[in-house]
Amino acid sequence: MNKAALDELVRRYWEAETTPEEERRLAFWLLEPEAADACYDEVRAVMGLLATGRRLHRAKRKRTTWQRTGRKWAVAAVVGGLIFAGTRFIPLVEEQDVCVAYVGGERITDPTRVMNEAHNALQATQRPADEANVEHALNDMFATINEP
Repeated sequence: MNKAALDELVRRYWEAETTPEEERRLAFWLLEPEAADACYDEVRAVMGLLATGRRLHRAKRKRTTWQRTGRKWAVAAVVGGLIFAGTRFIPLVEEQDVCVAYVGGERITDPTRVMNEAHNALQATQRPADEANVEHALNDMFATINEP
């Protein structure tokens, strides 16, 4: 392509009058040694930027589609893992209630003995009915305050 035809095509490119086919031919001709002139640097820069932007846009679109698919698979894997883990920790046979008490560091599992120990502990903490009055409690409190 001669310089006059190339200049005309560049002018039409700047005026946005070129077809996609003409733009492809212009990009190809700008790579030729005859178009190594500095006056075509701007056209090469703009076309290179557009080509790079097009490639990045395509790559971003592909990555987004993969990310959506990958995210769906990741969510499905997490849900499956939670269901699996949940079923592993649910006992298959429910155990009966167990009555356990620790008395003096000794473990007691006999229900009758455990209940006896509980009753004994409750009886040891109960006061007689005549002692449980407010006046007696207040006297105890103030007696400790007034002690030297």
